[in-house]
Amino acid sequence: VTAPVYPLRGYSITVPVRKDVGGYGRALQQQPYCVVAPFTLYVTPMTNPDRIRFSNFGELAPEIPRDSRKMGNPGGNPKLFQRLEEMVRYVCPSVDSALDMNGAVKWVGERPLTPDCYPIVGGCRIPGLFLNTGHSFNGWRDCAYTAQLTAECVKDGSNSPLRKSEVELLFSIERFKFIRNIK
Repeated sequence: VTAPVYPLRGYSITVPVRKDVGGYGRALQQQPYCVVAPFTLYVTPMTNPDRIRFSNFGELAPEIPRDSRKMGNPGGNPKLFQRLEEMVRYVCPSVDSALDMNGAVKWVGERPLTPDCYPIVGGCRIPGLFLNTGHSFNGWRDCAYTAQLTAECVKDGSNSPLRKSEVELLFSIERFKFIRNIK
């Protein structure tokens, strides 16, 4: 099966909260989740209460070789990590008093992305094979609904692309028929 799904590389840094921190760091830790507009800086306290994660960028780039990660190198573009740290310092000017930015752990991961940012869901030309991929940065938002659609396709035994509603047509691989070799 050929499907237009490409890696979207996402960047984050996870930063330890200073032990001697007062209100500012604790306030960051107590936020359930925060998006700082207009910068679209995502701030998330981790289950380990002594860490906070910041993320922002996505980049279309070749997949990072798995070997490089074994050596402690997160891969990715160092300039984007630098921009993320600069954005954190700009949005949170007192960050150094609350967080140990020198102890930041950098992370890069790929997310499957389609050209239009909507997932591909449903049957394909191979009998018994069903697709549910390409969610990109909307994976958490869309996964329950697309899982339900995929389960319905499997239950019906239908390998034809989704045709139940306009919303489901949006997820069909058929929308990419104009791209050569998409089946």
